Amino acid sequence: MTRNYDVDAIKSLKIEINQMDPVDLADRLRDMDPVSVALWLKLLEKDKAADTFAELDADTKRDLIDSYTDDAIRSLIKELDEDELVDTLQELPANMVRRLMDEFVTGERRVIVNKLLGYPEDSVGAIMTVEFLSIKASSGTEYILERVLRSPLDGDKLEQIWITDDSLVLLGYVYLADVMRYKDESVEDLLNPLPRTVEALDDQEIVAKLAYRYDLSEIPVTDSEGRLIGTVPLEDAIDIMHEEYEEDLS
Repeated sequence: MTRNYDVDAIKSLKIEINQMDPVDLADRLRDMDPVSVALWLKLLEKDKAADTFAELDADTKRDLIDSYTDDAIRSLIKELDEDELVDTLQELPANMVRRLMDEFVTGERRVIVNKLLGYPEDSVGAIMTVEFLSIKASSGTEYILERVLRSPLDGDKLEQIWITDDSLVLLGYVYLADVMRYKDESVEDLLNPLPRTVEALDDQEIVAKLAYRYDLSEIPVTDSEGRLIGTVPLEDAIDIMHEEYEEDLS
């Protein structure tokens, strides 16, 4: 259903929807006409608009991209995390994927996205994000805090700081809150070792089981030599558990 808005209504709407969770926003947008969907996304802050877009169904995503200007597409893709962008590309028709990759995904990001697209559909690599903060244990807590302050990552990706040895092999993680509370402690004293990790070619179901068993906000993904190459956020692990549950019911 198309809705008409006056200036005051738009101002009120902007305030209201920017306080909503992206998942709830996506639920509301699914029942709206394309014009209203485009308006709502335009009123959202850039990062929230990208997170909301990532939650939309494939048909709505395709319709929006078809109607967007090049500048709007470029802005949207810039705000999407690599894993969100890969999820979107996997849902779109091949000709649209080629256009987006050729015109709007460039440089180092293009290399990363192509690599993620190359993983099998049901593998951990297909859903992992490469946006994380890892620091060598020998660097110390003060350096961790400096890196956090300079990091462009969202706060939810900085709750756990991944710790490696000098050869970049993953040792475990420290909580940012612990680093802030106990600045005089060594990184080793604050370290939470990992019971196990997953590799990029492992089945996605393993991630869901680990997230549930060990109560982690992110699951680390390593290469065959134990070096951190990505993480899977908890919300993605929950989505996998939900999909597995629905498959068991069907």
